[in-house]
Amino acid sequence: MRRVILACAILLCLTFSTLRAEAPVGVAVVPPPTMKYSRSSIIQKITDAASAYNIDPELALAIAEVESSFNPNVSLYEPKFKTYSIGLFQLFIPTARAYGFKGNAQKLKDPQVNIRLGLVHLNKCVERFGQVVEMVACCHNAGVYVEESVCLNNRGVKDYIRKVVNSYDRWKLVNVKQPPVVSL
Repeated sequence: MRRVILACAILLCLTFSTLRAEAPVGVAVVPPPTMKYSRSSIIQKITDAASAYNIDPELALAIAEVESSFNPNVSLYEPKFKTYSIGLFQLFIPTARAYGFKGNAQKLKDPQVNIRLGLVHLNKCVERFGQVVEMVACCHNAGVYVEESVCLNNRGVKDYIRKVVNSYDRWKLVNVKQPPVVSL
């Protein structure tokens, strides 16, 4: 009987600890999915929208993949900023608000909203640094007003850039257009 009560108490504690307002440092909070989007439909939405924002689709895909693995429900508590990064492009609500967003965290998880705002943010990075993958990745990670020295010297940012570049290279290989077969 004591074991049953102890097991129930532990389960109850674990349940309530996952419902806290703040997650432990660096732990992603992934609530049960509220919206059903397949990975392939999200990839297609990002690809379709990227050109409208003057963004290389493979770069947009690489950043979304590194940020969220294409899971629109991911939130990560960022203790340095005392806020959560949210959704496919892991945007902070203040960053989203700078681009006209008026909703809450749940609305920012909507793939359509997050993709639009993520691409607006990437467009600002492209305007500043051109289509230089490393610099656009750094800008997305560290902010539009990031100094180049941060991109070159900050270990965390350099690791992030490496992940984006590796993902970008993979997406470029996947999306290579095959030349037509010529019959003789």
